[in-house]
Amino acid sequence: MNKSKIDLKLQFLHTVMITFGLFLINQLIIEQSQENFQQISLTVFQDLMAME
Repeated sequence: MNKSKIDLKLQFLHTVMITFGLFLINQLIIEQSQENFQQISLTVFQDLMAME
């Protein structure tokens, strides 16, 4: 009984660490692509305005 509780805690910690790691990686990717995204959005917006 006790061992499975410890296993559950370790599993939970592991999950939290993985989630946090993915979150940090995600933040880095978002920061990197934010500038690119703004450029693309601007281009698409200009194209849409040109169509009308």
